[in-house]
Amino acid sequence: MVLVLMSGQLVSPGYAQEKELPAAVRQVIPDDCVHYRLNPSGRLAFRVWSLPPASDGHRIWLLPCSVTPANTTQVVVWEDRTGHAELLMFRRWDQDVWSSTPYLFNVTYDERTGVLTSLYREDALGDCGTWTVWRADWGHFIMRSLEAKTVCDGHEGPYRLIYSSEGDHPS
Repeated sequence: MVLVLMSGQLVSPGYAQEKELPAAVRQVIPDDCVHYRLNPSGRLAFRVWSLPPASDGHRIWLLPCSVTPANTTQVVVWEDRTGHAELLMFRRWDQDVWSSTPYLFNVTYDERTGVLTSLYREDALGDCGTWTVWRADWGHFIMRSLEAKTVCDGHEGPYRLIYSSEGDHPS
């Protein structure tokens, strides 16, 4: 198994043994995931991971939707052991406004701990944006923390804590 160190976190690359996505997973991919839909290499760029051991065979699929210099937009599809698939929704914070979205950015996932992260870069320099951390919980993800830097000033940090979960409360 190959392990990669990203952002100080040990992360499994999640490369699938599978050569193509199951039909149920393909059916829930949004139509605007153009990198996946229109680009032959995009259709091969998916990754698949098992959820932590207690999930009893459930998996998540990570698929690219768009690629820009600052961000790779991705969606996460949950698949249970029977083959049923669902597009997962995540909370998003944007300048003091909360909403739900299936789209995440520059995703990493640690299969061992069930921690999923998303780093949204507001500009190509990457000096502002949001950093969000979720933990797997039986086919869903609970937001653990969200940090943001709203001023793009050419300097790295500081990010300020916007949200932090003190327990297992769903986001």
